Amino acid sequence: MRLSRPEDGDYSIIKLGEITFDLYASKSYLETVGPSEWTFIGYDETMNASPQQVRLFELAAGRPIAVRSSVLEFQAAAARLGGGVVMLPDFAVAESGDLQRITDEHALARDVWLVVHSEIKDVPSVRVVVDALKPAFGK
Repeated sequence: MRLSRPEDGDYSIIKLGEITFDLYASKSYLETVGPSEWTFIGYDETMNASPQQVRLFELAAGRPIAVRSSVLEFQAAAARLGGGVVMLPDFAVAESGDLQRITDEHALARDVWLVVHSEIKDVPSVRVVVDALKPAFGK
């Protein structure tokens, strides 16, 4: 599974769906810090060119990115502890209510692609995985 469609290569490529990302923060952070003073939680510098980080830079609009990590669980934990506003894929946010979604509009949506080399796409074990993944994304 990939978040970008390969441009070349001998692959069988199926678009599974999309992953949406939203801005989240703890309730206490949102109650005590005004939007103009928000700090953000994002990826480390190795991910600066990723669509998620580029979009976060746009949304931050010059406000600081105070916490950086390539680990989503760490980003979510930092936000739960009041470390700032984080942009997470919606599937990564538990239903527990400890993080609040900030806006009704998605901050970002990324396509999800299933990519299998054409030579092995009909191998039974590969086929089982492909057939199991499609319903998870509504395909």
